[in-house]
Amino acid sequence: MTAPDDGRLLHPMLTEDYRGRLRATARLRDDAQTFGPRRRDHFTAALAAVAAGRSRLIQLHRTGRIHDSTLQALEAELDLDELHLKRLGGLNEP
Repeated sequence: MTAPDDGRLLHPMLTEDYRGRLRATARLRDDAQTFGPRRRDHFTAALAAVAAGRSRLIQLHRTGRIHDSTLQALEAELDLDELHLKRLGGLNEP
């Protein structure tokens, strides 16, 4: 990821992003007892927000305020958000 001629980073923002992820992963590993409950609470709250959004979306559809295609598009996004949050939060169901 360095330029062959002068050794400078070709993608410094990408490199810094991955360094930040590495630091966060190390912190989670080293302080699992501290971060574990907070992390679980965070992802549980985020999943509750997705569920509330889904409920409201269905209500809007049932009352005719949004079209079928809108419901399907937004529900697909919510599905992806939910899967992503479950994976990141370690909350996947068996």
